[in-house]
Amino acid sequence: MLPIRDELDLFPSAPSKQGEPRWVIHDPIRNKFYEIEWRVFEVLRRWHYGSDHHIATAVNRETSLNIDNDFIENVRNYLSSHQLLRADNKESTKLFLENIKKAKKSWLVWLLHHYLFFRVPLIKPDHFLNKTFPYVKFLFSPTILWSICITGLLGIFLLSRQWDIFFHHFVDLFSVKGILFFLIALVISKVLHEFGHAYAAKYYGCRVPIMGVAFLVMWPMLYTDTNESWKLKHRRQRFNIASAGLAVELSLAAIATLLWTLLPPGNIRDMAFVIATVTWISSLFINCNPFMRFDGYYLLSDISGIPNLHERSFNVAKWWLRETLFDLGEPAPEVFSNRTQTILIAFAFSVWVYRAIVFIGIAILVYYFFVKILGIILFAIEIVWFIGMPITKELFEWWKRKSSIIGNTRTWYSLGALSILLMLCFLPLTSKISSYALIESSAYNSVYSDVPGKLEKLFVEKDSTVKVGQVIARLRNHKYNYQLDQIKNEIGLQLKLRNLTSVDTRLRQESSMIIARLSKLKSEKKSIEERIRKLTVVSPIEGKISEINKELTIGQWLGVGEKFASIKKDGQAQITSYVSEENIFRLKRNGTCRFYYKGGILPPLDCKVTNMARASEQIMDKPILSSSAGGEITLEPNNLNLVKPREAIYKITARTINPKIKLEQSQLGTLNLQIENKSLAGSFWRWTTATILRESGF
Repeated sequence: MLPIRDELDLFPSAPSKQGEPRWVIHDPIRNKFYEIEWRVFEVLRRWHYGSDHHIATAVNRETSLNIDNDFIENVRNYLSSHQLLRADNKESTKLFLENIKKAKKSWLVWLLHHYLFFRVPLIKPDHFLNKTFPYVKFLFSPTILWSICITGLLGIFLLSRQWDIFFHHFVDLFSVKGILFFLIALVISKVLHEFGHAYAAKYYGCRVPIMGVAFLVMWPMLYTDTNESWKLKHRRQRFNIASAGLAVELSLAAIATLLWTLLPPGNIRDMAFVIATVTWISSLFINCNPFMRFDGYYLLSDISGIPNLHERSFNVAKWWLRETLFDLGEPAPEVFSNRTQTILIAFAFSVWVYRAIVFIGIAILVYYFFVKILGIILFAIEIVWFIGMPITKELFEWWKRKSSIIGNTRTWYSLGALSILLMLCFLPLTSKISSYALIESSAYNSVYSDVPGKLEKLFVEKDSTVKVGQVIARLRNHKYNYQLDQIKNEIGLQLKLRNLTSVDTRLRQESSMIIARLSKLKSEKKSIEERIRKLTVVSPIEGKISEINKELTIGQWLGVGEKFASIKKDGQAQITSYVSEENIFRLKRNGTCRFYYKGGILPPLDCKVTNMARASEQIMDKPILSSSAGGEITLEPNNLNLVKPREAIYKITARTINPKIKLEQSQLGTLNLQIENKSLAGSFWRWTTATILRESGF
């Protein structure tokens, strides 16, 4: 049995939550700490006995513990894997060298690991901290703590009375100066954050060997080595060191918030504003986050008394998942109370979901910030390393247990549940969207240009009567005529070449290409002829012209979606609504819908979509549906009293299926519109293929 290294130190540590004593092994060469429980401590005390049997017998005889040789073997493997044993013979030296060789990584794995995360030590601050600590020791007094609390409460109170000014100040700093102030505030807050950890460690007599910068996917983060806090006997002391950086940032935020409310406008007030916002956000939403290895994680670990909280919760959650799916009957990796075990499982799944979202977001950012081909490679590395590898490792664990899994009844239940979920993913789902709507006693239909062209003539006037198919306006686009002549000439040429294939051997070899070219040209000819046909704008319904676009002039060039006129048809109930740009493309053309009166004053009406705008509305012709009249559409402020929507909206018109409905007056309500039936799998596939096609160009 190999002896334990002589230079290792052993310190009593804080007891567990159950009151069980703990100790910490300190490796001074690597400055690493290993927490051990009472059973391991008793084994190490008798390590010099030299054999598993003698150690186990002595522990069982001299203490109330009951251990066996297997436990001693596990302890020896643990010490060997962390290189805590002394290599003093050939066999142990050979084993030590083999462990080092296994720990070595290939150049590719090393490169990937150091791209994803690496540390750069910058300074050895311990001497500086010892010299300056007497000057900052007063900051740890209760008086300072209460002063900061009062400052923060006063700043928040005064800020609540100036919230509108504070919000607009935030918008005003979207500038070069604002970005510069943000960077300065970020550096100041993070440097003070790390010195907070360092001085708190000195307060409890710990050494701080290193301060530096770590890079997570090339994003820099400062760090401070406070590992010596594991020497402390009280968990509260470790908690205070871990929370010191957060306390410094919150103190800085409290002071900056109060200063902003008191200072006059200027650069100093702007800087106070930026420091306040940066520190509040970084403290509450980043540093307090327990799902990543930030301060919040270490604080939660100390509060719960569970070191290595992530790894241990992951192990419990993976064990629970295997037992739930396959009922393997394996013992839990660690023994916790039912309540603690449930919390750890929920925490582990929360971490997995959070990290999946964050890592996918980081991968997308990396993709867009680098050259496309490099971005694709780095994106793949992010997904494979952070998401693919953990899943693959767990699948390998399942494969190791395949004999127990395959013959288990629970496995077939799990497969059945999975099959049902997959079937649901492929089933088309009927979906609906709702929008604020107005029903009126007459039907309206707006006429728009489908193709660009110059307005040659307008054939109707306001209040004139039109029939279905009657010409409303005529456009001219010489480009279409020119393209049509070119294509006709090209078709004629290809027809001659096709006829010559019977006598020309070379052309005969190209006959398939000539036929394909002819087919393409005929398709293009048909498309252009359809555009030319649309230059003649006709009425889609019979009725009376209720509105003419007054901005139209003869000879004016019109783009796609320009409005010509609105047609009103008597004796038909008309429903008008507006939908967002996101939803307009999901609606079924000529689809069914249902109108619900506001307040349910009348039974709902079945209706059918008659028109969907091709272009977004610049001016709302139904202001009653806007937010100024109690509707849902937010308007853009302007000085011309125009009803302009802030975001792109598209007009939807529908008519009731029952033509005998008569309304005394217009009524507000909600219009439920059907969208295309799509399965979840189909929607995901279309989104994936569309994204790949969109991003495939280099």
